Amino acid sequence: EWKICALQHGHIDEISLAIELSKLGRFYYNAWIAPEVNFPGNVTASWLWQGNSDLGLKRYSKIYRRTKSKYERRGQLYIPGSDIGWLTTGGQQGTRSELLAGLRELIIRAKREAQEDFILIPCGKFLDECSTFCLHPDGKYEALSGSHDDIIIATGIAIQCLKTYVLKQRKIHPQQRQMQPVYSFNEQGQIQINFGEILDRRMENASM
Repeated sequence: EWKICALQHGHIDEISLAIELSKLGRFYYNAWIAPEVNFPGNVTASWLWQGNSDLGLKRYSKIYRRTKSKYERRGQLYIPGSDIGWLTTGGQQGTRSELLAGLRELIIRAKREAQEDFILIPCGKFLDECSTFCLHPDGKYEALSGSHDDIIIATGIAIQCLKTYVLKQRKIHPQQRQMQPVYSFNEQGQIQINFGEILDRRMENASM
C-alpha cells in the first residue's frame, strides 16, 4: 500500500537533518531520499552523500539525482543525472512549476474518479497548507503571508522522485489488462491515489 507514512516538521540544523534523514532512510528499508538543495539544503545533501565518521554518519548513496534537460528523459521516464538533490527553480519552465503541476493534476483527477485501495494521505497539516496556498498577483502560487507551504513542496518533490526511480524499476506486462481509475477521495475527504496504476500506465507509454 502506498501512503505518506510519517511527517517531521520543525526547525533543525543542516547537519542534524542529514543524520536524521540517514536514520529514516535506513529505517524505511534504504528508501530514496530527495533533499532540496537550494541553500542551505545543499549542505544536508553533501553530508548525506559523503558521510562523516566522526559523527557516526555513514555515507548514504540512495539520493535523488536530478535530470538536467528534456534530453535526459526516455518517454515518460526521467533518467537520473549526476547532480544530487532536487533543485527548485522559478519561472514558467522552472522545476517549481513542474512539481506543482503534478500535484494539481492529482487533486483535479481525484475529484472525478472513485475507487478503493489507493495511496492514503492521512495528513491534516498537508490539507491545512492547501487551504492557504493560492495564486498571487505576481502570478506565483505560494502560501499566504503568515502561512507555510513546506509540506506541499516536499510532497511534490517526492512525486518527482517517484517518476525518476520507481517508474524504471517496475516491469511492464505486455498482455492486455483492464485499466483502473487512478485517483479518488475516501469518506473522510482524504486523497487516495492508485500509484500502481499510474506507474503501469507510464511504463506502458514509455515502451511504445
